[in-house]
Amino acid sequence: MPEIKTDYACVSQNIAQIIDRRYKSRVSYYADRIRGIRVRSGDIDKTLGRALATWLSKHSDAPLLPNLNYLHWEDSTLALYPCLRAFSGPRLTTLKLTVEPWPEEYETHLFQLFSSLREACPLLTAIEVEDDNDGMFEGSGQQLSLILSAFPSITRAGFWIEPSSDTMLALATMPNLHTVINRLYPTEDLGCIEPILPSLQFPALQVLRWSVAKFKDATVFLSRLQPGVRDLQGLAIRCDSGNFDPSEITSFFDAVRATCSPHTLTSFLLEAADDPRDRLTYRQPYREATRTPGLASSLLRPLRRFDRMEECRIAKLPMVLDNQLIEDLTNAWPFIQRLELLARLPGESKITLAALHTIAARCHHLEHLEVEIGSWSDNVPDPSYRFTRSDKRNKTRIVEIHYNNFDGLNAEREGRHVVWTQMVQSIFPHADIKLSCLPHWPVRNVSEEILMDLV
Repeated sequence: MPEIKTDYACVSQNIAQIIDRRYKSRVSYYADRIRGIRVRSGDIDKTLGRALATWLSKHSDAPLLPNLNYLHWEDSTLALYPCLRAFSGPRLTTLKLTVEPWPEEYETHLFQLFSSLREACPLLTAIEVEDDNDGMFEGSGQQLSLILSAFPSITRAGFWIEPSSDTMLALATMPNLHTVINRLYPTEDLGCIEPILPSLQFPALQVLRWSVAKFKDATVFLSRLQPGVRDLQGLAIRCDSGNFDPSEITSFFDAVRATCSPHTLTSFLLEAADDPRDRLTYRQPYREATRTPGLASSLLRPLRRFDRMEECRIAKLPMVLDNQLIEDLTNAWPFIQRLELLARLPGESKITLAALHTIAARCHHLEHLEVEIGSWSDNVPDPSYRFTRSDKRNKTRIVEIHYNNFDGLNAEREGRHVVWTQMVQSIFPHADIKLSCLPHWPVRNVSEEILMDLV
């Protein structure tokens, strides 16, 4: 049987003609109503890609989806990138793009393509870039900077790619960029590229969410911002390693004070990645002596000056959460709406029910509370307790409590869970209460520890 050969050019033209002649009104009816679309890998094959290219050559000023606001392009095939133009129109505001390593000789063509997208999408303000290689292929930062340089007027940039010095310079010179989100923990310290970085301007920066390899990298990054206090509204730092000296957090908050205005910062996050090894070995009797973590009320004292705080998350840091921290923060933050305090290891939270009473009495704007309780020994209000006027103003809707319980049989634990839920409900009578027992991580022996190190 002879092999059947397909003339892709002929097929593409036929498809384009069919769209134009027979189904133009039907296509237009549905196309005008689509506001968001996700193009996954494999959704557009070679035939359809040629058809779109042919159609686009005749309708360069009329995109397929004229009212599209959000385009998520997951297909990283370079040959299909020109199809982006067929979906990009005058109402597009957000583009999420997946990339793969591309040859250097393609860069001029790709820059022209992205520049044409900018011209076709005057309302485009948000770009997000990710890749199929966990953001760690060689040259990923340079590719990201090329994409960003094609869209100099965007206001929001997010990426899951390891930034390079080129990336940092491209971001820092964007005049309207107010939100920067780096979601990838880098493999190298920021100190490796710091010497070649000038002061970073970021003239319109309002929200910074940045992931770092080590805690000190966050300090380095903030110190590279152009000198002077900024009107930052949100600062979020996620660290791949939760180990640091007290002096490092002191230096970090010195940089925060020098960068963030206490009158504008309303959202703050400081979080370390989970380290399974810490959780699995924290009860081992043979574990080497480590530094005793300090009290959070002392280490986080600089946060009290930001009296406009509305959202705060402190999680997985090597410090002991204590009642004094709650006392200080509830006094300093009258407008707090969301508060999350989570310990790094079981036993590193000394927060008790007394702290929950303090929160309920003072935080009248609080809507979401997530906290780890270390002790249930405090007394709770008598059932006949009558709420004061300030209690009635409490808007807390969700309360999530985490606790550790290593003793007792399952039935005993279930009984405690019910009683403790009732205790919390008596403090926040109008909230949805969620209690969760943190897992009892198994104790491993020395040989298992050695095997884990080898793996």
